[in-house]
Amino acid sequence: MTSKINQPTLHHVNLKTTRLQEMIDWYGTVVGSKPNFQFPGGAWLTNDGANHRIALLTSSKMSDDPDKLVHAGMHHLAFEFGNFNDLLDTYSRLRELDIKPHMSLDHGITTSFYYVDPDGNSVELQYDNFDDWNKSSEWMRTRRTLRAIRSACRSIRRRWLWPATAGRPVTTCIAGPSPANFCRPSPSIHVCRWIDDGRTALSIVVVG
Repeated sequence: MTSKINQPTLHHVNLKTTRLQEMIDWYGTVVGSKPNFQFPGGAWLTNDGANHRIALLTSSKMSDDPDKLVHAGMHHLAFEFGNFNDLLDTYSRLRELDIKPHMSLDHGITTSFYYVDPDGNSVELQYDNFDDWNKSSEWMRTRRTLRAIRSACRSIRRRWLWPATAGRPVTTCIAGPSPANFCRPSPSIHVCRWIDDGRTALSIVVVG
């Protein structure tokens, strides 16, 4: 018996849905997925050379979970772009279609936009700020991630979000209709944030 672990590659995710066609259309619009196969009970979608990356299944016995957010299960699924411009172009394209992120974050390792699909699943679109998985993995292993999160939270609260937003929810987003005009991420200087009431409060968070 061998102790070697042959490591497979994550291939696809399977989602149960009560809105089959809406989900097919949404993933087609957001990440360019197309069905390689579709039938009344589901569809297999892909946006690359794989036979499918997202499997969708439906049944008349399925029902929505109104408490999905507080129940155990998948938190989100993610797609990564090969360069920052593609991420920003997608953000702008989707915004014109009135598809807006419910949250945007600079994680240090990634710049990420989070969207909600028709079934209420969170879908992350991201770019690796280091443009190198080895470098971003090393950054994560050295615990800089936690320091970056704490630094960003302190900076945002101190400089922009308090007390101006006291008593109401705060949304952080990439600033303006053309975010590329404001800033670009790097391993040390990251994404701009602004308050969602229309005021352009520029915040550059230094974490490196």
